[in-house]
Parts: sequence; C-alpha cells; structure tokens
Amino acid sequence: MVSSLSERIARALSKSIVGALVVAQVFGGATFAEAPRFRYLTIRGDTLSDIVWATVPGRLYGPGGNLERVLKLNPHLENPDHIVPGEVVLLPDGSKFLVETLSETNPKNNTHRDRQIASVEQSSSPQTVPVVNPTPIGAKSAEPEPPLPSQKSEFSRGARLELSPFYRMNAITLTDPTTGAKSTVGSKLYTGVNIDYIQAWTKKIQSYVHLNLGFISFEPPSDSTKTIQHSDRLLSGLGVGARYRLVDSLEFDLLATYQKELFGRSLSTTSVAMDAVSVPSLRLQSNWDLVNLDPFVFGVAPIIQVYFSTQGDSYPIRQGKALGGTLYFKQSVSGNEPNFQTEVGVLSRTQNSAQIEQNELSFFLNLRFFFDIGRKQKAREAEE
Repeated sequence: MVSSLSERIARALSKSIVGALVVAQVFGGATFAEAPRFRYLTIRGDTLSDIVWATVPGRLYGPGGNLERVLKLNPHLENPDHIVPGEVVLLPDGSKFLVETLSETNPKNNTHRDRQIASVEQSSSPQTVPVVNPTPIGAKSAEPEPPLPSQKSEFSRGARLELSPFYRMNAITLTDPTTGAKSTVGSKLYTGVNIDYIQAWTKKIQSYVHLNLGFISFEPPSDSTKTIQHSDRLLSGLGVGARYRLVDSLEFDLLATYQKELFGRSLSTTSVAMDAVSVPSLRLQSNWDLVNLDPFVFGVAPIIQVYFSTQGDSYPIRQGKALGGTLYFKQSVSGNEPNFQTEVGVLSRTQNSAQIEQNELSFFLNLRFFFDIGRKQKAREAEE
C-alpha cells in the first residue's frame, strides 16, 4: 500500500520540472556532482524539457534522468518551469555527441546547433559562460532560426570567345524560268569556322559580334553534259547579334548579318555559272533545353531566317527565306553557360534572282567551343 502511494506521488510530482528534481532527491537515493560542458542561451518559447530532450541523449524523466542532471547544473534558474529569454542553461557532458550525430541527418538545423552549443570550462557559474546568438531549439519555439552566413553570387560583366568549326553538305537546285532548264549542284567540300565574341551584360542578356569564314568546292552538276564555272568559292560574313534567356531552359538568339551566299548566275545547255553575292539577312533562333542530365543538356533549336533583296553584278536578287533547325548536345561546368556544344541540323533556303530560281538544302555539323575572357562570378559574404 505504501509502495503504491509512493509511486502515485512520484508520478504527480514528475509532471512539473521542479517535481522532477524532488522525485530525484526523495526517491532516487544517490546523488552525484557533475561539471557543465556546454551552454545554451534561451529565447522566447523555449522550455527546459525541450532543450534537454533536443540536446542530451538518453532518458529524460525520472531518477538520474537528463532533466535531473540539467537541473543540478543550473541552480541559478529562478523558475525552471518558466524559462526567461536570455537565461543561460548549462548542459552536461554528452550533449555535443548528440549534435554531431544529428548533423548527419539534418545538416541545416544542426549546423545552427553546433553554433549555439559549444564547449566551456569546467565551471558551474553562468557568468563565466560565453554568450552566443539565440537560436530556437524546441518544437514550441516561436522565433525563426537566423540563417547562417551564405555565399551569394554577384554578377560581373565578362566576355566569352566562341570558336565553331563546321562541315556542311549543300545541294542547290537551279531552274531557268524562261527555258525551264534545271540542274542540281552539290558541294564536294564545304567547311569553315564561325567566330563569336560574346559580351554578357546581365545574367539574361548578351550581345555578340559574329564572323564567318568558309570554303566551298562544287561537284559536277547532276546533268553530266554541263560544266560548272567558278567551282571553288571563299565565303565570308559579318554580323551582330543579341541573346535573351527567358527562363533557364529557353533562350532566344537574334542575329543580323551581311553574308556571302551562293546564287546561280546563268544556266545553259552546256554550263552552270555560280556567283557569291553579299546578302543582308535577319535570323531568329530559339534554343530550348529539353533534357538536363547535369552537366549534360540535350535540346532543339528552331531557326527562321529572312534574306533581304539586294543587287548582284548585273541582276537583282529578290527577298528570300530559310527554315530549319538543329539538335544539340552541350556540356556545362557551371550555371547555364556551356563549355562545349555539338549541333546537327538542316536548313532549307529559297531565294530567287531575276534570272534563276533556286532552292538550297544544307545539312551541317557544328562543334562549338567556349572560352572565358575575364568572366567571373564575384562571391561576397552575405549578412542576413
């Protein structure tokens, strides 16, 4: 009967933090002295049981429990049932082990706890314990956790150089509207390089200068009875462009060029004459990343290009257009800026002169290499 009554009294007293200490002293028997090893600075919403439960491994209540140990280390607490913000709670040996263990499963929260729980000298005097920034630890805390200092990227203007060697296969179909004669001229070798100097103004906007150099050599016409005049040509062009990244996976590229293009000058029963005429044009391309397997990206790039009318040596050239697209694969080391890109595409161009109607079909392979010129991301310490 007496034993049963004692157990009831113990359960009633243990419902409060002060009662826990009474139970430990009256029914627990032996006591022991323990030196503090860690300290915690309380804030609004903290309770002593929350602090002990979150920091000290092992049993919380009862004789020899963690709550009893912490109460013995903190006789300076005026009312353990009501923690006042700004009070220092001394914690026993073993608390740091719990923090290190939890850090593996919840790095964000317990990185903060690593800051708020630190080793102190073997002293029970709270005045000798250094004060730390308050950080909530209990589930009932009403204060948000202050963020740790973080590294923020501050954009700085920079430039890139893009070298893009290419190989193309061209087929140009020529038709004389007067006689109805037709012939197809194909490229035996068409190779060259594009060079772009890219200037980044913001994270979304870039401008660039474009230079194109190429060499083409023609095969004999499809009609073996005809010969081709000026079978080898050097082609070049110059342009300026701008790129705008709408979202991380979608970029628009607008390029204005003055580029030498191939035109049929004359078509007779015995020969085909080709010219290279500089033509102004405007090209719009959208680069759409479809699959991102960091650091590799696969995407598509639809292309539409308008060729403006111009004048050949002795004949006018009418306005034309081109439609096409590419499949691309690129590799990025950081952010959205690629270091290497491979493109395979097709382009169909239609542009007539006053003398010859022509359709040009091109298949191409581009290899694009990017080199930074003074581009960098400045890292600064952010104080929240």
